[in-house]
Amino acid sequence: MKKICILSMVMIFSLLVSVNTAFSGHGCHGHGGHGYYWEAAAIGLGVGILGSVIANSCQPQRVTVVEHHTYYEPAPSPRYCEPRRVWVPPVTERVWNPGHYEYGRWVPGQYIIIEREPGYWVEERDYYR
Repeated sequence: MKKICILSMVMIFSLLVSVNTAFSGHGCHGHGGHGYYWEAAAIGLGVGILGSVIANSCQPQRVTVVEHHTYYEPAPSPRYCEPRRVWVPPVTERVWNPGHYEYGRWVPGQYIIIEREPGYWVEERDYYR
């Protein structure tokens, strides 16, 4: 309510100032003041339109909040069967073995497979629902 009162006061004040400046100097110097009424009306109409645009732009935006209550069922507890043992194979790498003497004989170079990590057993459980 306070904003509307202030905006209407500003519109009335600017209308009075613009009408006063539109008529100043025209009627005193021998020019007829009758033709300038339309200019004053146009200025007043412009001030009214501008004031209404400013007044309508000050309205707060309405926000609608919608709450959704979503229910999630708890997940069932996992069931499992007997543990089983699984063999994890060793980590190997194929590398080049250059030619060399072995027990007094020449052995030509060839690719060989060496073990980087040994294999091992792991206990594993199969989970299902």
